[in-house]
Amino acid sequence: MKVLHVIWNAKFGGIEKLVYDLSIAQNAVEDMEPHIFIAKKEGEFLEKFEASNIQLRFSKLKKGFDLNIAEYLKIRSLFKQYEVVHFHIFNPLIILCSLGLDCKIVFTEHGNFGFGRKRKRSDSLMSGLKKIFLKKVASWVTYNSHFTKESSERLYGLENQKNASVVYNGIQFQEVNSEGIFPEITELRAQLKGKVVVGTSSRFVSFKRIDRLILAFSKLKNKGACVLLLVGDGVLMSELKKQVEELKITNSVIFAGYVSNVQEYQQLMDVCVFPSQSESFGLVAIETLSIGKPTIVFADGGGIKEIVGGLNHNDIVKNESELAERLEYYINGMESPDETKIARIKYAKEFSIEVCCEKFNDIYRQLKETITNKR
Repeated sequence: MKVLHVIWNAKFGGIEKLVYDLSIAQNAVEDMEPHIFIAKKEGEFLEKFEASNIQLRFSKLKKGFDLNIAEYLKIRSLFKQYEVVHFHIFNPLIILCSLGLDCKIVFTEHGNFGFGRKRKRSDSLMSGLKKIFLKKVASWVTYNSHFTKESSERLYGLENQKNASVVYNGIQFQEVNSEGIFPEITELRAQLKGKVVVGTSSRFVSFKRIDRLILAFSKLKNKGACVLLLVGDGVLMSELKKQVEELKITNSVIFAGYVSNVQEYQQLMDVCVFPSQSESFGLVAIETLSIGKPTIVFADGGGIKEIVGGLNHNDIVKNESELAERLEYYINGMESPDETKIARIKYAKEFSIEVCCEKFNDIYRQLKETITNKR
């Protein structure tokens, strides 16, 4: 079955990483032939896409509402070659190219709702168009979490939506060298020796709520025996550093900055915390569970709460005080490390890219049957 995945560009992000891993997994399935359409040929991930054995197709579009009619006609001709066109972006003009064709249209809502951002007039227009698309055009809609599904139903008025399902994102599990192969890891390990390391890896933006973790850490009874390791960067970096200074915990907090080898740093953490609010999915929680780390999230975390809640509801907290209490639990060694580590690693495998791949393939096959029956 020929399937075309549609993304805007190859900039490194969660959607692009999922499409890459998913296409590789689907290519190993006998009756699947996945290709990838990248509307704008740019991005840090482009080299990795091109090094794969997946066929790539490109357009010459320069912006989201590029009025290059000739290019859209080429895109429409391209879509005709596939049985399933799987959109991972909502671009009305590109979607328009698929109307009236025999191909089935699958759309995955990845949950980029812009919660907390001031809405513009263009947002209202896009929401209206998306509502029509989800109700009238898409053959099947998938959501990366129940939180994303419920948010979409609320935003777009999708009562009693048919041909819709939740398909959790999957990841490609890789072995990580726990000893570290980067010099900075060796140095940091020596610096952390004898300390209990509480940590997170995240973009420092508003909905990630790193401030909640910092405040909870400041409430620990024996924070002198602990270190807070904050891996990441973002617009709130200076604000978070100021919060650390005001709480007088500067000597116990390490800002590691942006790193490319995130899992090397996650290996250094004894307890991982992801205090996001309204997270659409939460891939990072799977990453830390897959290496056996205790992983704590907040009750208003959205999709990331679903991931952690499937294993241990006690690792879902309501506020900073509850987070501090849960951290104390792990810091004081009140669990059986070997047993729980094995349970976390086993549970994380439920979110493998292979599981995700098979669920999407089942949807494609079901849609193909409807084409065959019509004929």
